[in-house]
Formats: sequence, C-alpha cells, structure tokens
Amino acid sequence: MGDFFASPALWFTIPALLGTLAFIIRLVMLGAGGHHGDGGGGHADIGTHGDVMGATDAMHDSSTNLTGFFSVQSFLAMFMGFGWGGLGALKGLGWPWWGAVLLGIGAGLAMVLLLGTVMRSVGKLEGSGNIHVRATLGAMGDVYVGVPEKGRGAGEVRLVIGDRHRMVNAVSEGGPIPSKTRVKVSAVNPDNTVTVTPI
Repeated sequence: MGDFFASPALWFTIPALLGTLAFIIRLVMLGAGGHHGDGGGGHADIGTHGDVMGATDAMHDSSTNLTGFFSVQSFLAMFMGFGWGGLGALKGLGWPWWGAVLLGIGAGLAMVLLLGTVMRSVGKLEGSGNIHVRATLGAMGDVYVGVPEKGRGAGEVRLVIGDRHRMVNAVSEGGPIPSKTRVKVSAVNPDNTVTVTPI
C-alpha cells in the first residue's frame, strides 16, 4: 500500500478514493431520499398545466433534480475516473507520470460520458411512467401537504396508481384536511387538481 501513497502515485490515489467515496454517497442519498423524501415505489408529480401526468411540471421538477444531481455527479465521476485511470496507467502499465495524467484525463471524460448516458436513460424511464390525471378518480391515498379549506388553495396528496406513488395537487370540497389523513379522490378538476374527501 505504501506505493499507492508515495509520489507520484499519491496524486492519483487521493482522487480515486475520495471521488469513489463521494460518488457512492451521492448515489445512496439520491436513492434513499427520492423526490419529496419518498424513496419507495417510484413516483412522479402531477402538474397543474397539462392533462398528462409528468409531461409538464412533473418532468420539469424531475429534470431540475437530475440536472443538479448530474452537475455534481459528473465532477465526481471525472475525479474518480482520473484517479483510477491514472493509477492503473502508473502502477499497472508502468507508464511515466505524464502518460498516466493523460490516460487519467481520458478515463475521467469517459466516466462523465457514461454517467450522461445513464442519466438520460433514467429520464426516459421517468417519462414513460406518465398517465392521465383522469386515472386518479376514485383512487385513495394520504395527504402529504395539508389541504386547506375549499377556496383557500391546494395541498398535496400521495396516491398509488398501479404500482407507482403519484404526488397530486389537491383541493378540499369542505373544510381543511390535515397531513397524514387518508383520503379518496372524488373529482378531477379542469386545472388538473383533484378534489379529495377524508375516508
């Protein structure tokens, strides 16, 4: 191990280890946190400006999250690829330090391209889960963000449609409905909110 922490290998070992550790932590946080803190079942938001769930606001929110994730993750991927690529060239192939640097840069760029391909695939998978808001009629779920009384705005409910969790903007037909209340969708509104009633 001493060879890996002696110059010039040290300049590759540190990026390799730190980049890999940070990359894994980011992946775990993304998987555990999910969107709105929900890590289960895969879910998408239902926006308020389009008839197809996820085709407007939901996909915008998801794209924003993925863009932020990608910008950080791409840096970590570059860091990690540079470290492992350079270390492999230096210690595995016996290249001089300048050759290891060049190979490290190439490996880092390859990692960024690979990450970009994976993230685009994830985006396509999210898009393929879109369904029409009309499908929520009669569905049951829980209030995620408290729904105010009628005419005072919208809250948010989490419904299970098929095998997916869906976050839906919801209004009440009467009094306020606190979070964690079990509700049922009684109507779908023209603005793509749903009206819910406690059950």
